[in-house]
Amino acid sequence: MAFFSLPRFRRMAALTAHFKTVLFAAALAGAAFAVPAHSEPRQAPNSRIALDLGGTFAPSDRFAGFVDEATGASFVIVEMPSATYEELKKIAEYPEALAGQGLTGAALSELPGRKGEYIYFTGKQQQQGGEVSKYVLILRENNITAMITASIPKTALDAGKFDKAGIETVLANAAVMDRPAKAADLFRLGYLGPFKESFGLAGTSKAYSPSGRVPGPNENLLLVEPMLFISPSIDNRVVIDAKLAALRSFQSFGGLKDRKINSENPVTIGALSGYQVIGEAADEGTGSKIGIYLVMLAGNPDGFYAIVGTSPLAAMDKFLPELEKVVASFEPIPQKR
Repeated sequence: MAFFSLPRFRRMAALTAHFKTVLFAAALAGAAFAVPAHSEPRQAPNSRIALDLGGTFAPSDRFAGFVDEATGASFVIVEMPSATYEELKKIAEYPEALAGQGLTGAALSELPGRKGEYIYFTGKQQQQGGEVSKYVLILRENNITAMITASIPKTALDAGKFDKAGIETVLANAAVMDRPAKAADLFRLGYLGPFKESFGLAGTSKAYSPSGRVPGPNENLLLVEPMLFISPSIDNRVVIDAKLAALRSFQSFGGLKDRKINSENPVTIGALSGYQVIGEAADEGTGSKIGIYLVMLAGNPDGFYAIVGTSPLAAMDKFLPELEKVVASFEPIPQKR
């Protein structure tokens, strides 16, 4: 189950993580998907993007976007600085890069009715629940770059619950509002030590660093300073085997090679059980060594959490005790249902 990818900032952190996200599965009852006439566009939590989706989609409290609980169809939104558009617009030109993130058959196309700066492509991805069709819009508008991905299970498409024309109408009419909608925090940290909140991903994931800087285009902060990433699961499912999930996650981090595990053991953080992996790897571009501290927390009724700390390897011994203190102070915030 791929759900979290160590961000590689040369291609922007959000992009790598986005294509590794797990999706929902089930079946929708009702008519085929279509945009309702004169419905009111809605903003996703913690997002400036407004989508006209109709009543079957509800805002998610696990990510920036919307989900139809019956089918698992979702619209996931990632917002980034405006300048990242120049880098992201190249991604669809390299199908092998997308295939490396599990997206196959990627094809660029026009999005009927959409104006302005945008890139639109489609593809397919194999998930645990079966094949999922992806409809990906990358746009630049009102001083931000946004990536909106519609993920629609094949079962729902085959059953006529959704159709391509309806999905593309939603994406074509996506609008960037002046202010983000409010969203509830999913966790808190009682101790930050030398770290400051740096930036967010997909609405609920957060990154921390000593500088608190947001990476610029083509900048890989992992090679410069320690980083901490906390990523909630995209839905409320729990991890049954935290050890297996942690080991798989360590081996699936994008942009790295020569991975080596130095230690691993079960952990307990507050009321949550999990598994911890400490190791190292090399950046596949520069060969620079990076220390990795990974904790997978399972058993939370509001979903699981993947926590990853990194540091240039030469500084890992210094920062590892601080990373451990920060993670020990982690506490999920129960969500109202």
